[in-house]
Amino acid sequence: MTTRRRSAALCLIAHAMVRMATAQPPGAPPSPPSTIDSPTMAALRTSVGRVGTGAATRAFWDRARTAGLPLLEDVPGDTGQMLVTFAYRDTAGIRNVSVLVYGWVGPVPPMERVPGTDVWFRSVPMRKDTRLTYTLLANDPALEPGAPPAAFPSGGGPDPFNPAIDSASLGSHRSIILGPRAMPQPWIAERPGVPRGALHEHTYRSALLGAERPIRVYTPPGYDSAAARRAGGLPVAIFFDGQFYSNWIVPSHTTIDNLISERRIPLMIGIFVGLESRSTRLGDLMPNPKYADFVATELLPWVRERYAITNDPARTAAIGSSAGGIAASYLAFRHPGVVGAVGSQSGSYWWAPPADPEPGWLQRQYAGAPKKAIRFWMDIGLYEARQGNGGSPSMLNVNRHFRDVLRAKGYEVEYREYAAGHDYLHWRGTVGEALLHLFGPRR
Repeated sequence: MTTRRRSAALCLIAHAMVRMATAQPPGAPPSPPSTIDSPTMAALRTSVGRVGTGAATRAFWDRARTAGLPLLEDVPGDTGQMLVTFAYRDTAGIRNVSVLVYGWVGPVPPMERVPGTDVWFRSVPMRKDTRLTYTLLANDPALEPGAPPAAFPSGGGPDPFNPAIDSASLGSHRSIILGPRAMPQPWIAERPGVPRGALHEHTYRSALLGAERPIRVYTPPGYDSAAARRAGGLPVAIFFDGQFYSNWIVPSHTTIDNLISERRIPLMIGIFVGLESRSTRLGDLMPNPKYADFVATELLPWVRERYAITNDPARTAAIGSSAGGIAASYLAFRHPGVVGAVGSQSGSYWWAPPADPEPGWLQRQYAGAPKKAIRFWMDIGLYEARQGNGGSPSMLNVNRHFRDVLRAKGYEVEYREYAAGHDYLHWRGTVGEALLHLFGPRR
């Protein structure tokens, strides 16, 4: 890197790091205080004194069965917030109850018990556009005397009084918190009468990786290979974590069907790059030259021989979440003549290699290199504001940092923040927004 370019890169990074170190701007999620009283819980305490414990608690649990939990109540004087009240029904031997909210900014205080009743509860203010998942854990080992603090929530089970269960979480069943203003997810469900594309299963053996990867290729309804080739090939999106992005967890193929049906995007092809195993995921997706070269120089030409995809980088996108988000941004950086658009969902931009361990390695690469012909969609959850291990920056801050570096370099960046966590429940909806921005009509 020349002295002049290095100086410019350092200026860009310094500018972005100053913004990164400032206080959270308006719209960031609140820390969970416990000072606001739920009107429903206040009424329960009053009812216990008026009609007795048995009648009061029966009425409370009857309402919970009918209306569901958690309770969502207005916060006086704040139209943007709601009071979310979780409840748990006591059985013999319950010493404590934890609410484990995934993607939340910090631990939720343990539940407290309404004196003399079987009702444990905890009220937490959240934004009205929140979409999160949670579990309930009775007799949480982390709350026992002398237990070490837990770094991140785990365990527990779904709320038996909440019928909304998250089908997108991996290896667990979680309940859903859905605020009245949560962003709609209109494209994730199959619609009657909408033509469906097809998913084609392949296994590709990479010489570069020395291993096989499962590949699914989506072709749109009415796909005509010859006609598409005559027109220069169809736009193409490469999805990392391909198994998850082509099933019920993130039904991107269904989203594409619905967007095509609405004429919001053109006919297109999707390439879903699967994992060899969960254990090799980070080795593949955290910036890895060999893996990026596999996608750009082996996989895409192999797919192009079999399917009518474009060779225009402006109509070729890479999309992924978490480690897949940084993988998409790195692939485009390393091969801008192949991939010219990126869809990043909660990208892991804290990453750095052992030889250069300061967080934000990819940001420094973009800052120090000439601007490339790449467009970006980025989204991140406002609740991803918790520091990482060892005090590393939060996901929210590193995504804001990357956004600032890109914009300072002159890149086109569509950046969104939502009241959500690091969660497929959120990403399954925003993948449609990414596809609209990257393949829909240009504004």
